[in-house]
Amino acid sequence: MTWDDTRTDGQTLHATEWNDVISEIKNNRATITSGLNLGYRERPMVQHSVIGVKSKPVLIQIGVFSGYEMPVSTWSDDQYIFVTHSVPRRWDGTTNPVYTLACILGTANTDKKFKMRASWRHFTPDGDIVPITSRDVDTETSIVGAQSQYKSYKISFTIDYDYFTPDILVASDVLSIKVGRVDASSAEATGNIIILGGVLNYRRDKIGITYS
Repeated sequence: MTWDDTRTDGQTLHATEWNDVISEIKNNRATITSGLNLGYRERPMVQHSVIGVKSKPVLIQIGVFSGYEMPVSTWSDDQYIFVTHSVPRRWDGTTNPVYTLACILGTANTDKKFKMRASWRHFTPDGDIVPITSRDVDTETSIVGAQSQYKSYKISFTIDYDYFTPDILVASDVLSIKVGRVDASSAEATGNIIILGGVLNYRRDKIGITYS
């Protein structure tokens, strides 16, 4: 079954249509082809074992929240986190995933900047040689005006799925991302930037997939 545009008029699906939908969901193979902008969010696992071995970065608690302190210019000093997960099979396979961080200022700053880096790579766990090269994606954020300690920011990085063509990112690949802080272009923010967490956002075109 595929979805068409017959129900984009805001009307309720007829009973027979609902039966078709339910049947397809039970069979775990419904595909969406109507152009609906449907998302799928993953929360990749942080590799805490790496942090434990190196004792970096520092884990900090702010109220009921916890995060990782990122000093400036520490990309080569083990001040980063690794996240990894399996690319979901519900992803449409042609839209770039976006990795988004929730960060806060460790210190009050006025009219400064900070830059975060996400370095990513993937492999297919079915005979691939795990690559040692990666793609760096930098996002610089401006702190406009006077901002207090713990001011929050949302920072996004686009994962260019076909950057390593012909070895493009595909469903069920292992995707790993190394995240840290690098030098800003100017007016470097003082103090730490604290990473609270991150999510990977995918555009999906499937409700379910065949079990395997």
